[in-house]
Amino acid sequence: MKYTQLTSADFAWVKMSEKQILSFPVSANKSIQNKLNKIKSLKKEERTFENTVKAYEIANDEESSVFHQITLLGMVSDKKNIRDAARKAEVEFSKYAVDIAYDEDIYKALKEYHSFNYKKEKKNLDDQDIKLLSDIMLGFKRLGFDLPEKSREKLKKIDKACSELGNEYDARISENTDHILCTMDELDGVPEMIINSFEKVGDKYKVTLQYPEYGPFMRYAKNRKKREELYKLFNNTGGTKNVAILKQLAKLRAQRATLLGYDNHAAFKLEVRMAKNEANVYKMKYDLVNSLKTKVAKDYQVIKSEANKLGYKELRTHDTAFITNIIRERDYALDEQKVREYFELNNVMSFMFGYFGELFGFEILESSTKLWHKDAKLFELKDKKSKQIISYMAVDLHPREGKYGHACMMPMIEGQQLGKDSYSSPFAVLICNFPKSTKAVPSLLNIGEVETLFHEFGHGLHALLTEAKYTTHAGTNVVWDFVEMPSQIMEQWVVEEDVLKKMTKHYKTGNTMPSEMIKQIISTNNLFQSIFYTRQSVQGLLDMDIYTGKAADPVKHFHKLMSEYLIPESKGVLFVSRFSHIIGGYDAGYYSYLWAERLSHDAFSIFKRDGLNNKKVGAKYRKEILAAGSSRDEKKSIEAFLGRKISNKAFLSRLK
Repeated sequence: MKYTQLTSADFAWVKMSEKQILSFPVSANKSIQNKLNKIKSLKKEERTFENTVKAYEIANDEESSVFHQITLLGMVSDKKNIRDAARKAEVEFSKYAVDIAYDEDIYKALKEYHSFNYKKEKKNLDDQDIKLLSDIMLGFKRLGFDLPEKSREKLKKIDKACSELGNEYDARISENTDHILCTMDELDGVPEMIINSFEKVGDKYKVTLQYPEYGPFMRYAKNRKKREELYKLFNNTGGTKNVAILKQLAKLRAQRATLLGYDNHAAFKLEVRMAKNEANVYKMKYDLVNSLKTKVAKDYQVIKSEANKLGYKELRTHDTAFITNIIRERDYALDEQKVREYFELNNVMSFMFGYFGELFGFEILESSTKLWHKDAKLFELKDKKSKQIISYMAVDLHPREGKYGHACMMPMIEGQQLGKDSYSSPFAVLICNFPKSTKAVPSLLNIGEVETLFHEFGHGLHALLTEAKYTTHAGTNVVWDFVEMPSQIMEQWVVEEDVLKKMTKHYKTGNTMPSEMIKQIISTNNLFQSIFYTRQSVQGLLDMDIYTGKAADPVKHFHKLMSEYLIPESKGVLFVSRFSHIIGGYDAGYYSYLWAERLSHDAFSIFKRDGLNNKKVGAKYRKEILAAGSSRDEKKSIEAFLGRKISNKAFLSRLK
């Protein structure tokens, strides 16, 4: 298979103008409509898989690529007018996308082929062809094409409204510039290295809601009032407006589910996922929180005892990171700042590229191509067997004003077979927000940030090593409760002794991390994990309760769940104002992080058994998981790699 090759000319879009961005929705819609009209104009007897099904599959390829470019610029451009234009274009194109999705004539064209011509051609189609058609027809059913016209019009209006509300919710978070100002005395406890990264405003220091500033401040700042102030700003990022948007979205999604004949939005979403129904999700969640209750109580007793020593009458959520860090450093002699000194970003990336390149059969080469910002770099993935460049990956790893504040992987060009012997090289972008280098020190990561980098790289490899025939099935286009599995498995290498010995290097001396420190990292890996997994479960329950109609007031419901399973949340905290996962993508799907994590531990147990860097196991994993995508049922893929049925044993054993 010959892969397409990108040149610097293919990245000219990084300089896209505001005018070009704003003109995109109309021109893209016109182009897509022209291609769809060709499909619709065919006579029934003329229809083939090639001119109807495949033509529909690829109809918006070019436009989708440009849409991804614009979306990315909205997340990473350092120019506010470009970000604003990109978000406006996203909203406008989303409206057109709804119209395209609800095109009844294109549905009729595909139904014609399915009803009259499919049987004649079926013997000449492969499994991926058949699955593509099946997925498309199910998609039309879920869009309501079996419903009366009036109901379909209602669905269209709901989808457009949901898209607009989702964009508004996200914009209120990404454009939020809230911060606190601290005197030097109020920064007591915060390491000098971190303080030096804060912007100075007069004689005070500015601490923003960006993760590289927020996280360390919450762990180290001794000033409890300042921690509470920052915590509330962080968790109230979207304010009451975003709470109202969430409520409105929940109502609209419930209406949509009812129109389609489902009990609720969760039932609609879960139909096409590994979990299949809400009963299976609730069982997983309640089994987990109930099994962890005793451990959570013990862990909180340790934390509360420490809080009492500090003179706190009661433990609050803005205290936990600070106190657990005290315990970690004192009782386990693990100083995060000392740990950071062994995880210089460039060195970690170099190791990660080399280690997994050897394991999965590729090498990564840096390109000189200029991208959207000086912090962004482009890399090429070269397959060791074919000696071809098979995919491209860009990384943008440091925070800046207006940039997307979380970590994510964004597919830009998705893999697909272009002809009998040709394949489209995937292109993906990793966005993170790690500390910037200063004149004094380079970018140094804590262990959690290393895990984040490995996690997003796992998503990247899923997108970049795909061999699926169709974009619909390529890379991360898998069922939602499987999509995190290839990223979560990567985190597990981070806390293996052999890997830490090879990866770590002190940024000054070049020495490997001492064995004692490595053992401390491993021993603290599961420290207070009962609280973490219970918090994940609480957020998953909140999500499910919202989308099954059990949480009319999401704010009150979250506080109720926190009090029941963890500790009471601070008054006035509007966590759901920044719970962006359940606005788009993870709505009725937040459970999938833990669902997929169980799968990732099961898969990692094979590497643990046969060798962490066993190339045969790596090749099998690449073939059965990364290359397959959703070209077949995901359960079949994971069991093909495991060589047996799925088991929860590995996941549960680490929580004891």
